[in-house]
Amino acid sequence: DAPAADLTRLADWGLGAARGLVALVLGLAVLLWPALALDTVLFVVAVVALVYGTVSLLSWPRLAGSARALALVEGVAGLALAALVFVWPEAAGEAATWAIAVWAATIGIAQIAAALIRRDAIADEWLQ
Repeated sequence: DAPAADLTRLADWGLGAARGLVALVLGLAVLLWPALALDTVLFVVAVVALVYGTVSLLSWPRLAGSARALALVEGVAGLALAALVFVWPEAAGEAATWAIAVWAATIGIAQIAAALIRRDAIADEWLQ
């Protein structure tokens, strides 16, 4: 059973490294070519926020207690985000570019570091 556990950890570090690399590349791509990815991402986020906000507000009257309050907050926040992105796409784009780049680079570095730590914990990794 121990070799199976080692194999699982080996797969875990490989998957973690792959996820980290993808996140790091995504962050770098957004920084290097922000106009290509950003318009599409912003549009999708705005549409999703609009749909979520609308659905939350439509369900709000049928709910009670904290669920009702949460639906109201979700609805207003979703519609506000969608409105901000549609009305001021440049400002939303600038903020999103930096937020996505910092998030992706941070996650990428953390995932790669975690993968290397897991990899170092596996005995005789190359023999498996």
